Amino acid sequence: MSDILQNDKVQETEERRTISEIAAQMEEEEELTGENNPLNRMEKGTDTRNPIIKALERFGDLFALNLTFLLSCIPVITIGASVTALFTMTNKMVRNEDGTMWKGFWKAFRQNFKVGTKMWAVILVYLGVVYAEYAYMIQSAGQTTSFMVVLIGFEMVLLSFLLPFLFPIIARYENTIGNYIKNTLIISVSNFKTWLVVFIIWFVPALALAASALLLAYTWYLWLLVMFAVQAYATSMILQKVFDKLEEAQTAGKE
Repeated sequence: MSDILQNDKVQETEERRTISEIAAQMEEEEELTGENNPLNRMEKGTDTRNPIIKALERFGDLFALNLTFLLSCIPVITIGASVTALFTMTNKMVRNEDGTMWKGFWKAFRQNFKVGTKMWAVILVYLGVVYAEYAYMIQSAGQTTSFMVVLIGFEMVLLSFLLPFLFPIIARYENTIGNYIKNTLIISVSNFKTWLVVFIIWFVPALALAASALLLAYTWYLWLLVMFAVQAYATSMILQKVFDKLEEAQTAGKE
């Protein structure tokens, strides 16, 4: 498994700080604001704030992130970069590297705009080809029909293994379009149970909403307010263990 990410590298940002820098900053904040400052306690891993307060703060972050994400998706062509930026922020939230949602999101959006847009274009072309095959199958008859059913089914299975992990991987690593696709498929298959959980998180609600107009009418505002960010946050929490395992294996292989 260590060779899967051989060409990957974790994205380095200007905001990334070393352990020594964090420790130095915490000492300075102690001197300025004292030990009782809740921000100091949070950075030390001994946050004693009320769990309800922490949950409300997290909800506020997800609310702000969800609205920013939806705003960035309005041009449609930017959806790839927007999803990548969404996962960049939820990855940081899982690693307790929270910052300003608005500034952090747009910085990640700019950094990943090219690769995110290219990948989104690849997905749209792929879906266009599948749709063309489906239209051809409907119009034709005979022996080609069964072949087209098998072909389209295989293509949709391939896409289902690709999409759940693709943009979280783009948000965490740098690579080429081809290697993103190859690595994502390998990681999805080799972590099937995790893939299945993430697949359920994203596609079961989508299918339920598509199948029931009544459900959409009752829940549309939840998606507008917070649900996309909640799904991304849950995905980042689940994939954190997968990424840690891959990076540990890669490090061990180099040693």
